[in-house]
Amino acid sequence: MWPWAAGLAFAILLASLVSLLINLLLTGFVICAAARLVLGRRVSLGRSILIGLVGIVIGTAVAIAVPFLGWLLALLLWLLLIKEGFETNWVASLMIAVLALVIAVVVYVVVFIVVGILLGISSGFFFGPLPHRHVISPLLRPMF
Repeated sequence: MWPWAAGLAFAILLASLVSLLINLLLTGFVICAAARLVLGRRVSLGRSILIGLVGIVIGTAVAIAVPFLGWLLALLLWLLLIKEGFETNWVASLMIAVLALVIAVVVYVVVFIVVGILLGISSGFFFGPLPHRHVISPLLRPMF
């Protein structure tokens, strides 16, 4: 076994856990914001994170276990979790789910744009502009 394989496996595991935690927190914040907007009252962030965690785990399991209609059952499960978690009706839970989806799309687009800008700036900072092709290789110069 290569000496670096265990470290690489640990790094991948750690990155996956951090990504899961960030995704779970972001899902909780989005559900909490949508529930506050729709219900017009304060809702618990902890309850929103718990709804997100249970929804992600059980919804994914249902969507995988049931071949064709698993996604529909997972959607109904999410609506049921929101309905029971915030003690509301089906219409309000559907409104919370749709608004949470819209908020999540907006947040993810903004995050991707910011990260893309930061990566673009950092790549220009670290690598600089590409040199002209003549500097790279004299063989690329025209022969005429």
